[in-house]
Amino acid sequence: MNAIEITNSRLFSKIWGCLLGSAIGNAMGSMVENWDYHRIEATYGTIEMPLMLNRVKSEDDNQIAMLYTETYLKYRRALTPEDLADVWKERFKDADKFFWCMRNSLELLRRGISPRQTGLYNINTGSAIMAIYPVGIYNMFEPDKAYAEALDLAYMYQPEPDAQCAAAMAAGFAEAFSPEATVDSIVATIHDHTLDKDMIYWDDRKVNNLKVAVDIGIDIAEKYGNDWRSARQEITDRLGQWNAIEPIEVLSITTCLFKMVDGNYTEGVISGTNNGHDSDTIANLIGGLCCAMHGIEDIPEDWREGVQEVAADAYDKFRNVSQDFAMLLADKFDRYKKFGDFKDSLV
Repeated sequence: MNAIEITNSRLFSKIWGCLLGSAIGNAMGSMVENWDYHRIEATYGTIEMPLMLNRVKSEDDNQIAMLYTETYLKYRRALTPEDLADVWKERFKDADKFFWCMRNSLELLRRGISPRQTGLYNINTGSAIMAIYPVGIYNMFEPDKAYAEALDLAYMYQPEPDAQCAAAMAAGFAEAFSPEATVDSIVATIHDHTLDKDMIYWDDRKVNNLKVAVDIGIDIAEKYGNDWRSARQEITDRLGQWNAIEPIEVLSITTCLFKMVDGNYTEGVISGTNNGHDSDTIANLIGGLCCAMHGIEDIPEDWREGVQEVAADAYDKFRNVSQDFAMLLADKFDRYKKFGDFKDSLV
């Protein structure tokens, strides 16, 4: 496929939608990150649109995700932690503005420590799950491979359970790109790839088992249907953890709200933002899953135009990277004949 064919394809629309939709959700939720929903309501009522779209340029979620895309485009194959480490060392600029867990891993990498060790003793912050979706993009249609590759890469800068949460989410993104994907199949894929193991922490947690946490999220979604506003207190009571930036909480709340909004992008990022907690990452992941299913068209046109107006350079970068990534995936489909049917459905 040439560049013109790629930009007219469903493959490109889905990848571009996933990258841009995630970034917009990230920017939208960042306004109220770590707030509880009572404070959000008291301050804003309901946030129904992105208030600071220029944040698509500065939020750490999508900046780290773009380092993943750069690494895929550099090596044009499945990645190793050594590949990702090389790009981090080369491209990770202005490290001081990132949370210290990522700065710590970067410093260890620059000191020559193996990337298979640099995340081992980091604090869990959700920094792996927040940016893992490019692994799902590269491994689209193959959730098991997405899980395995994401787990390998996430350990470069996060220990368990964030690495396992990230891997389960990557599997969900891989499923979301399938032409036959449904909200239920994506939720089931995430659930099937969660680790059924009690994690040991230094403090007490409401839930310390990934599968149990996702089960609770699914239970809440089925109880409240699409009424995510009414579900927020039970989400907080049953899934809220010791700190809002916590990977098990992010995984379970994202899965819960994604199911509740039935894959609708606009409602998804609104719900993720107004739920509070780690709202920037939750809105980011819900938005990415929705657009992986439906494409760039799911993002309101005025929101896309808003990004062009306030962050034209970032908008162009998302589009150009998406085109390059789509061409990489088309080449991969051609190399592995078993992807032929999927490629035809995405043209």
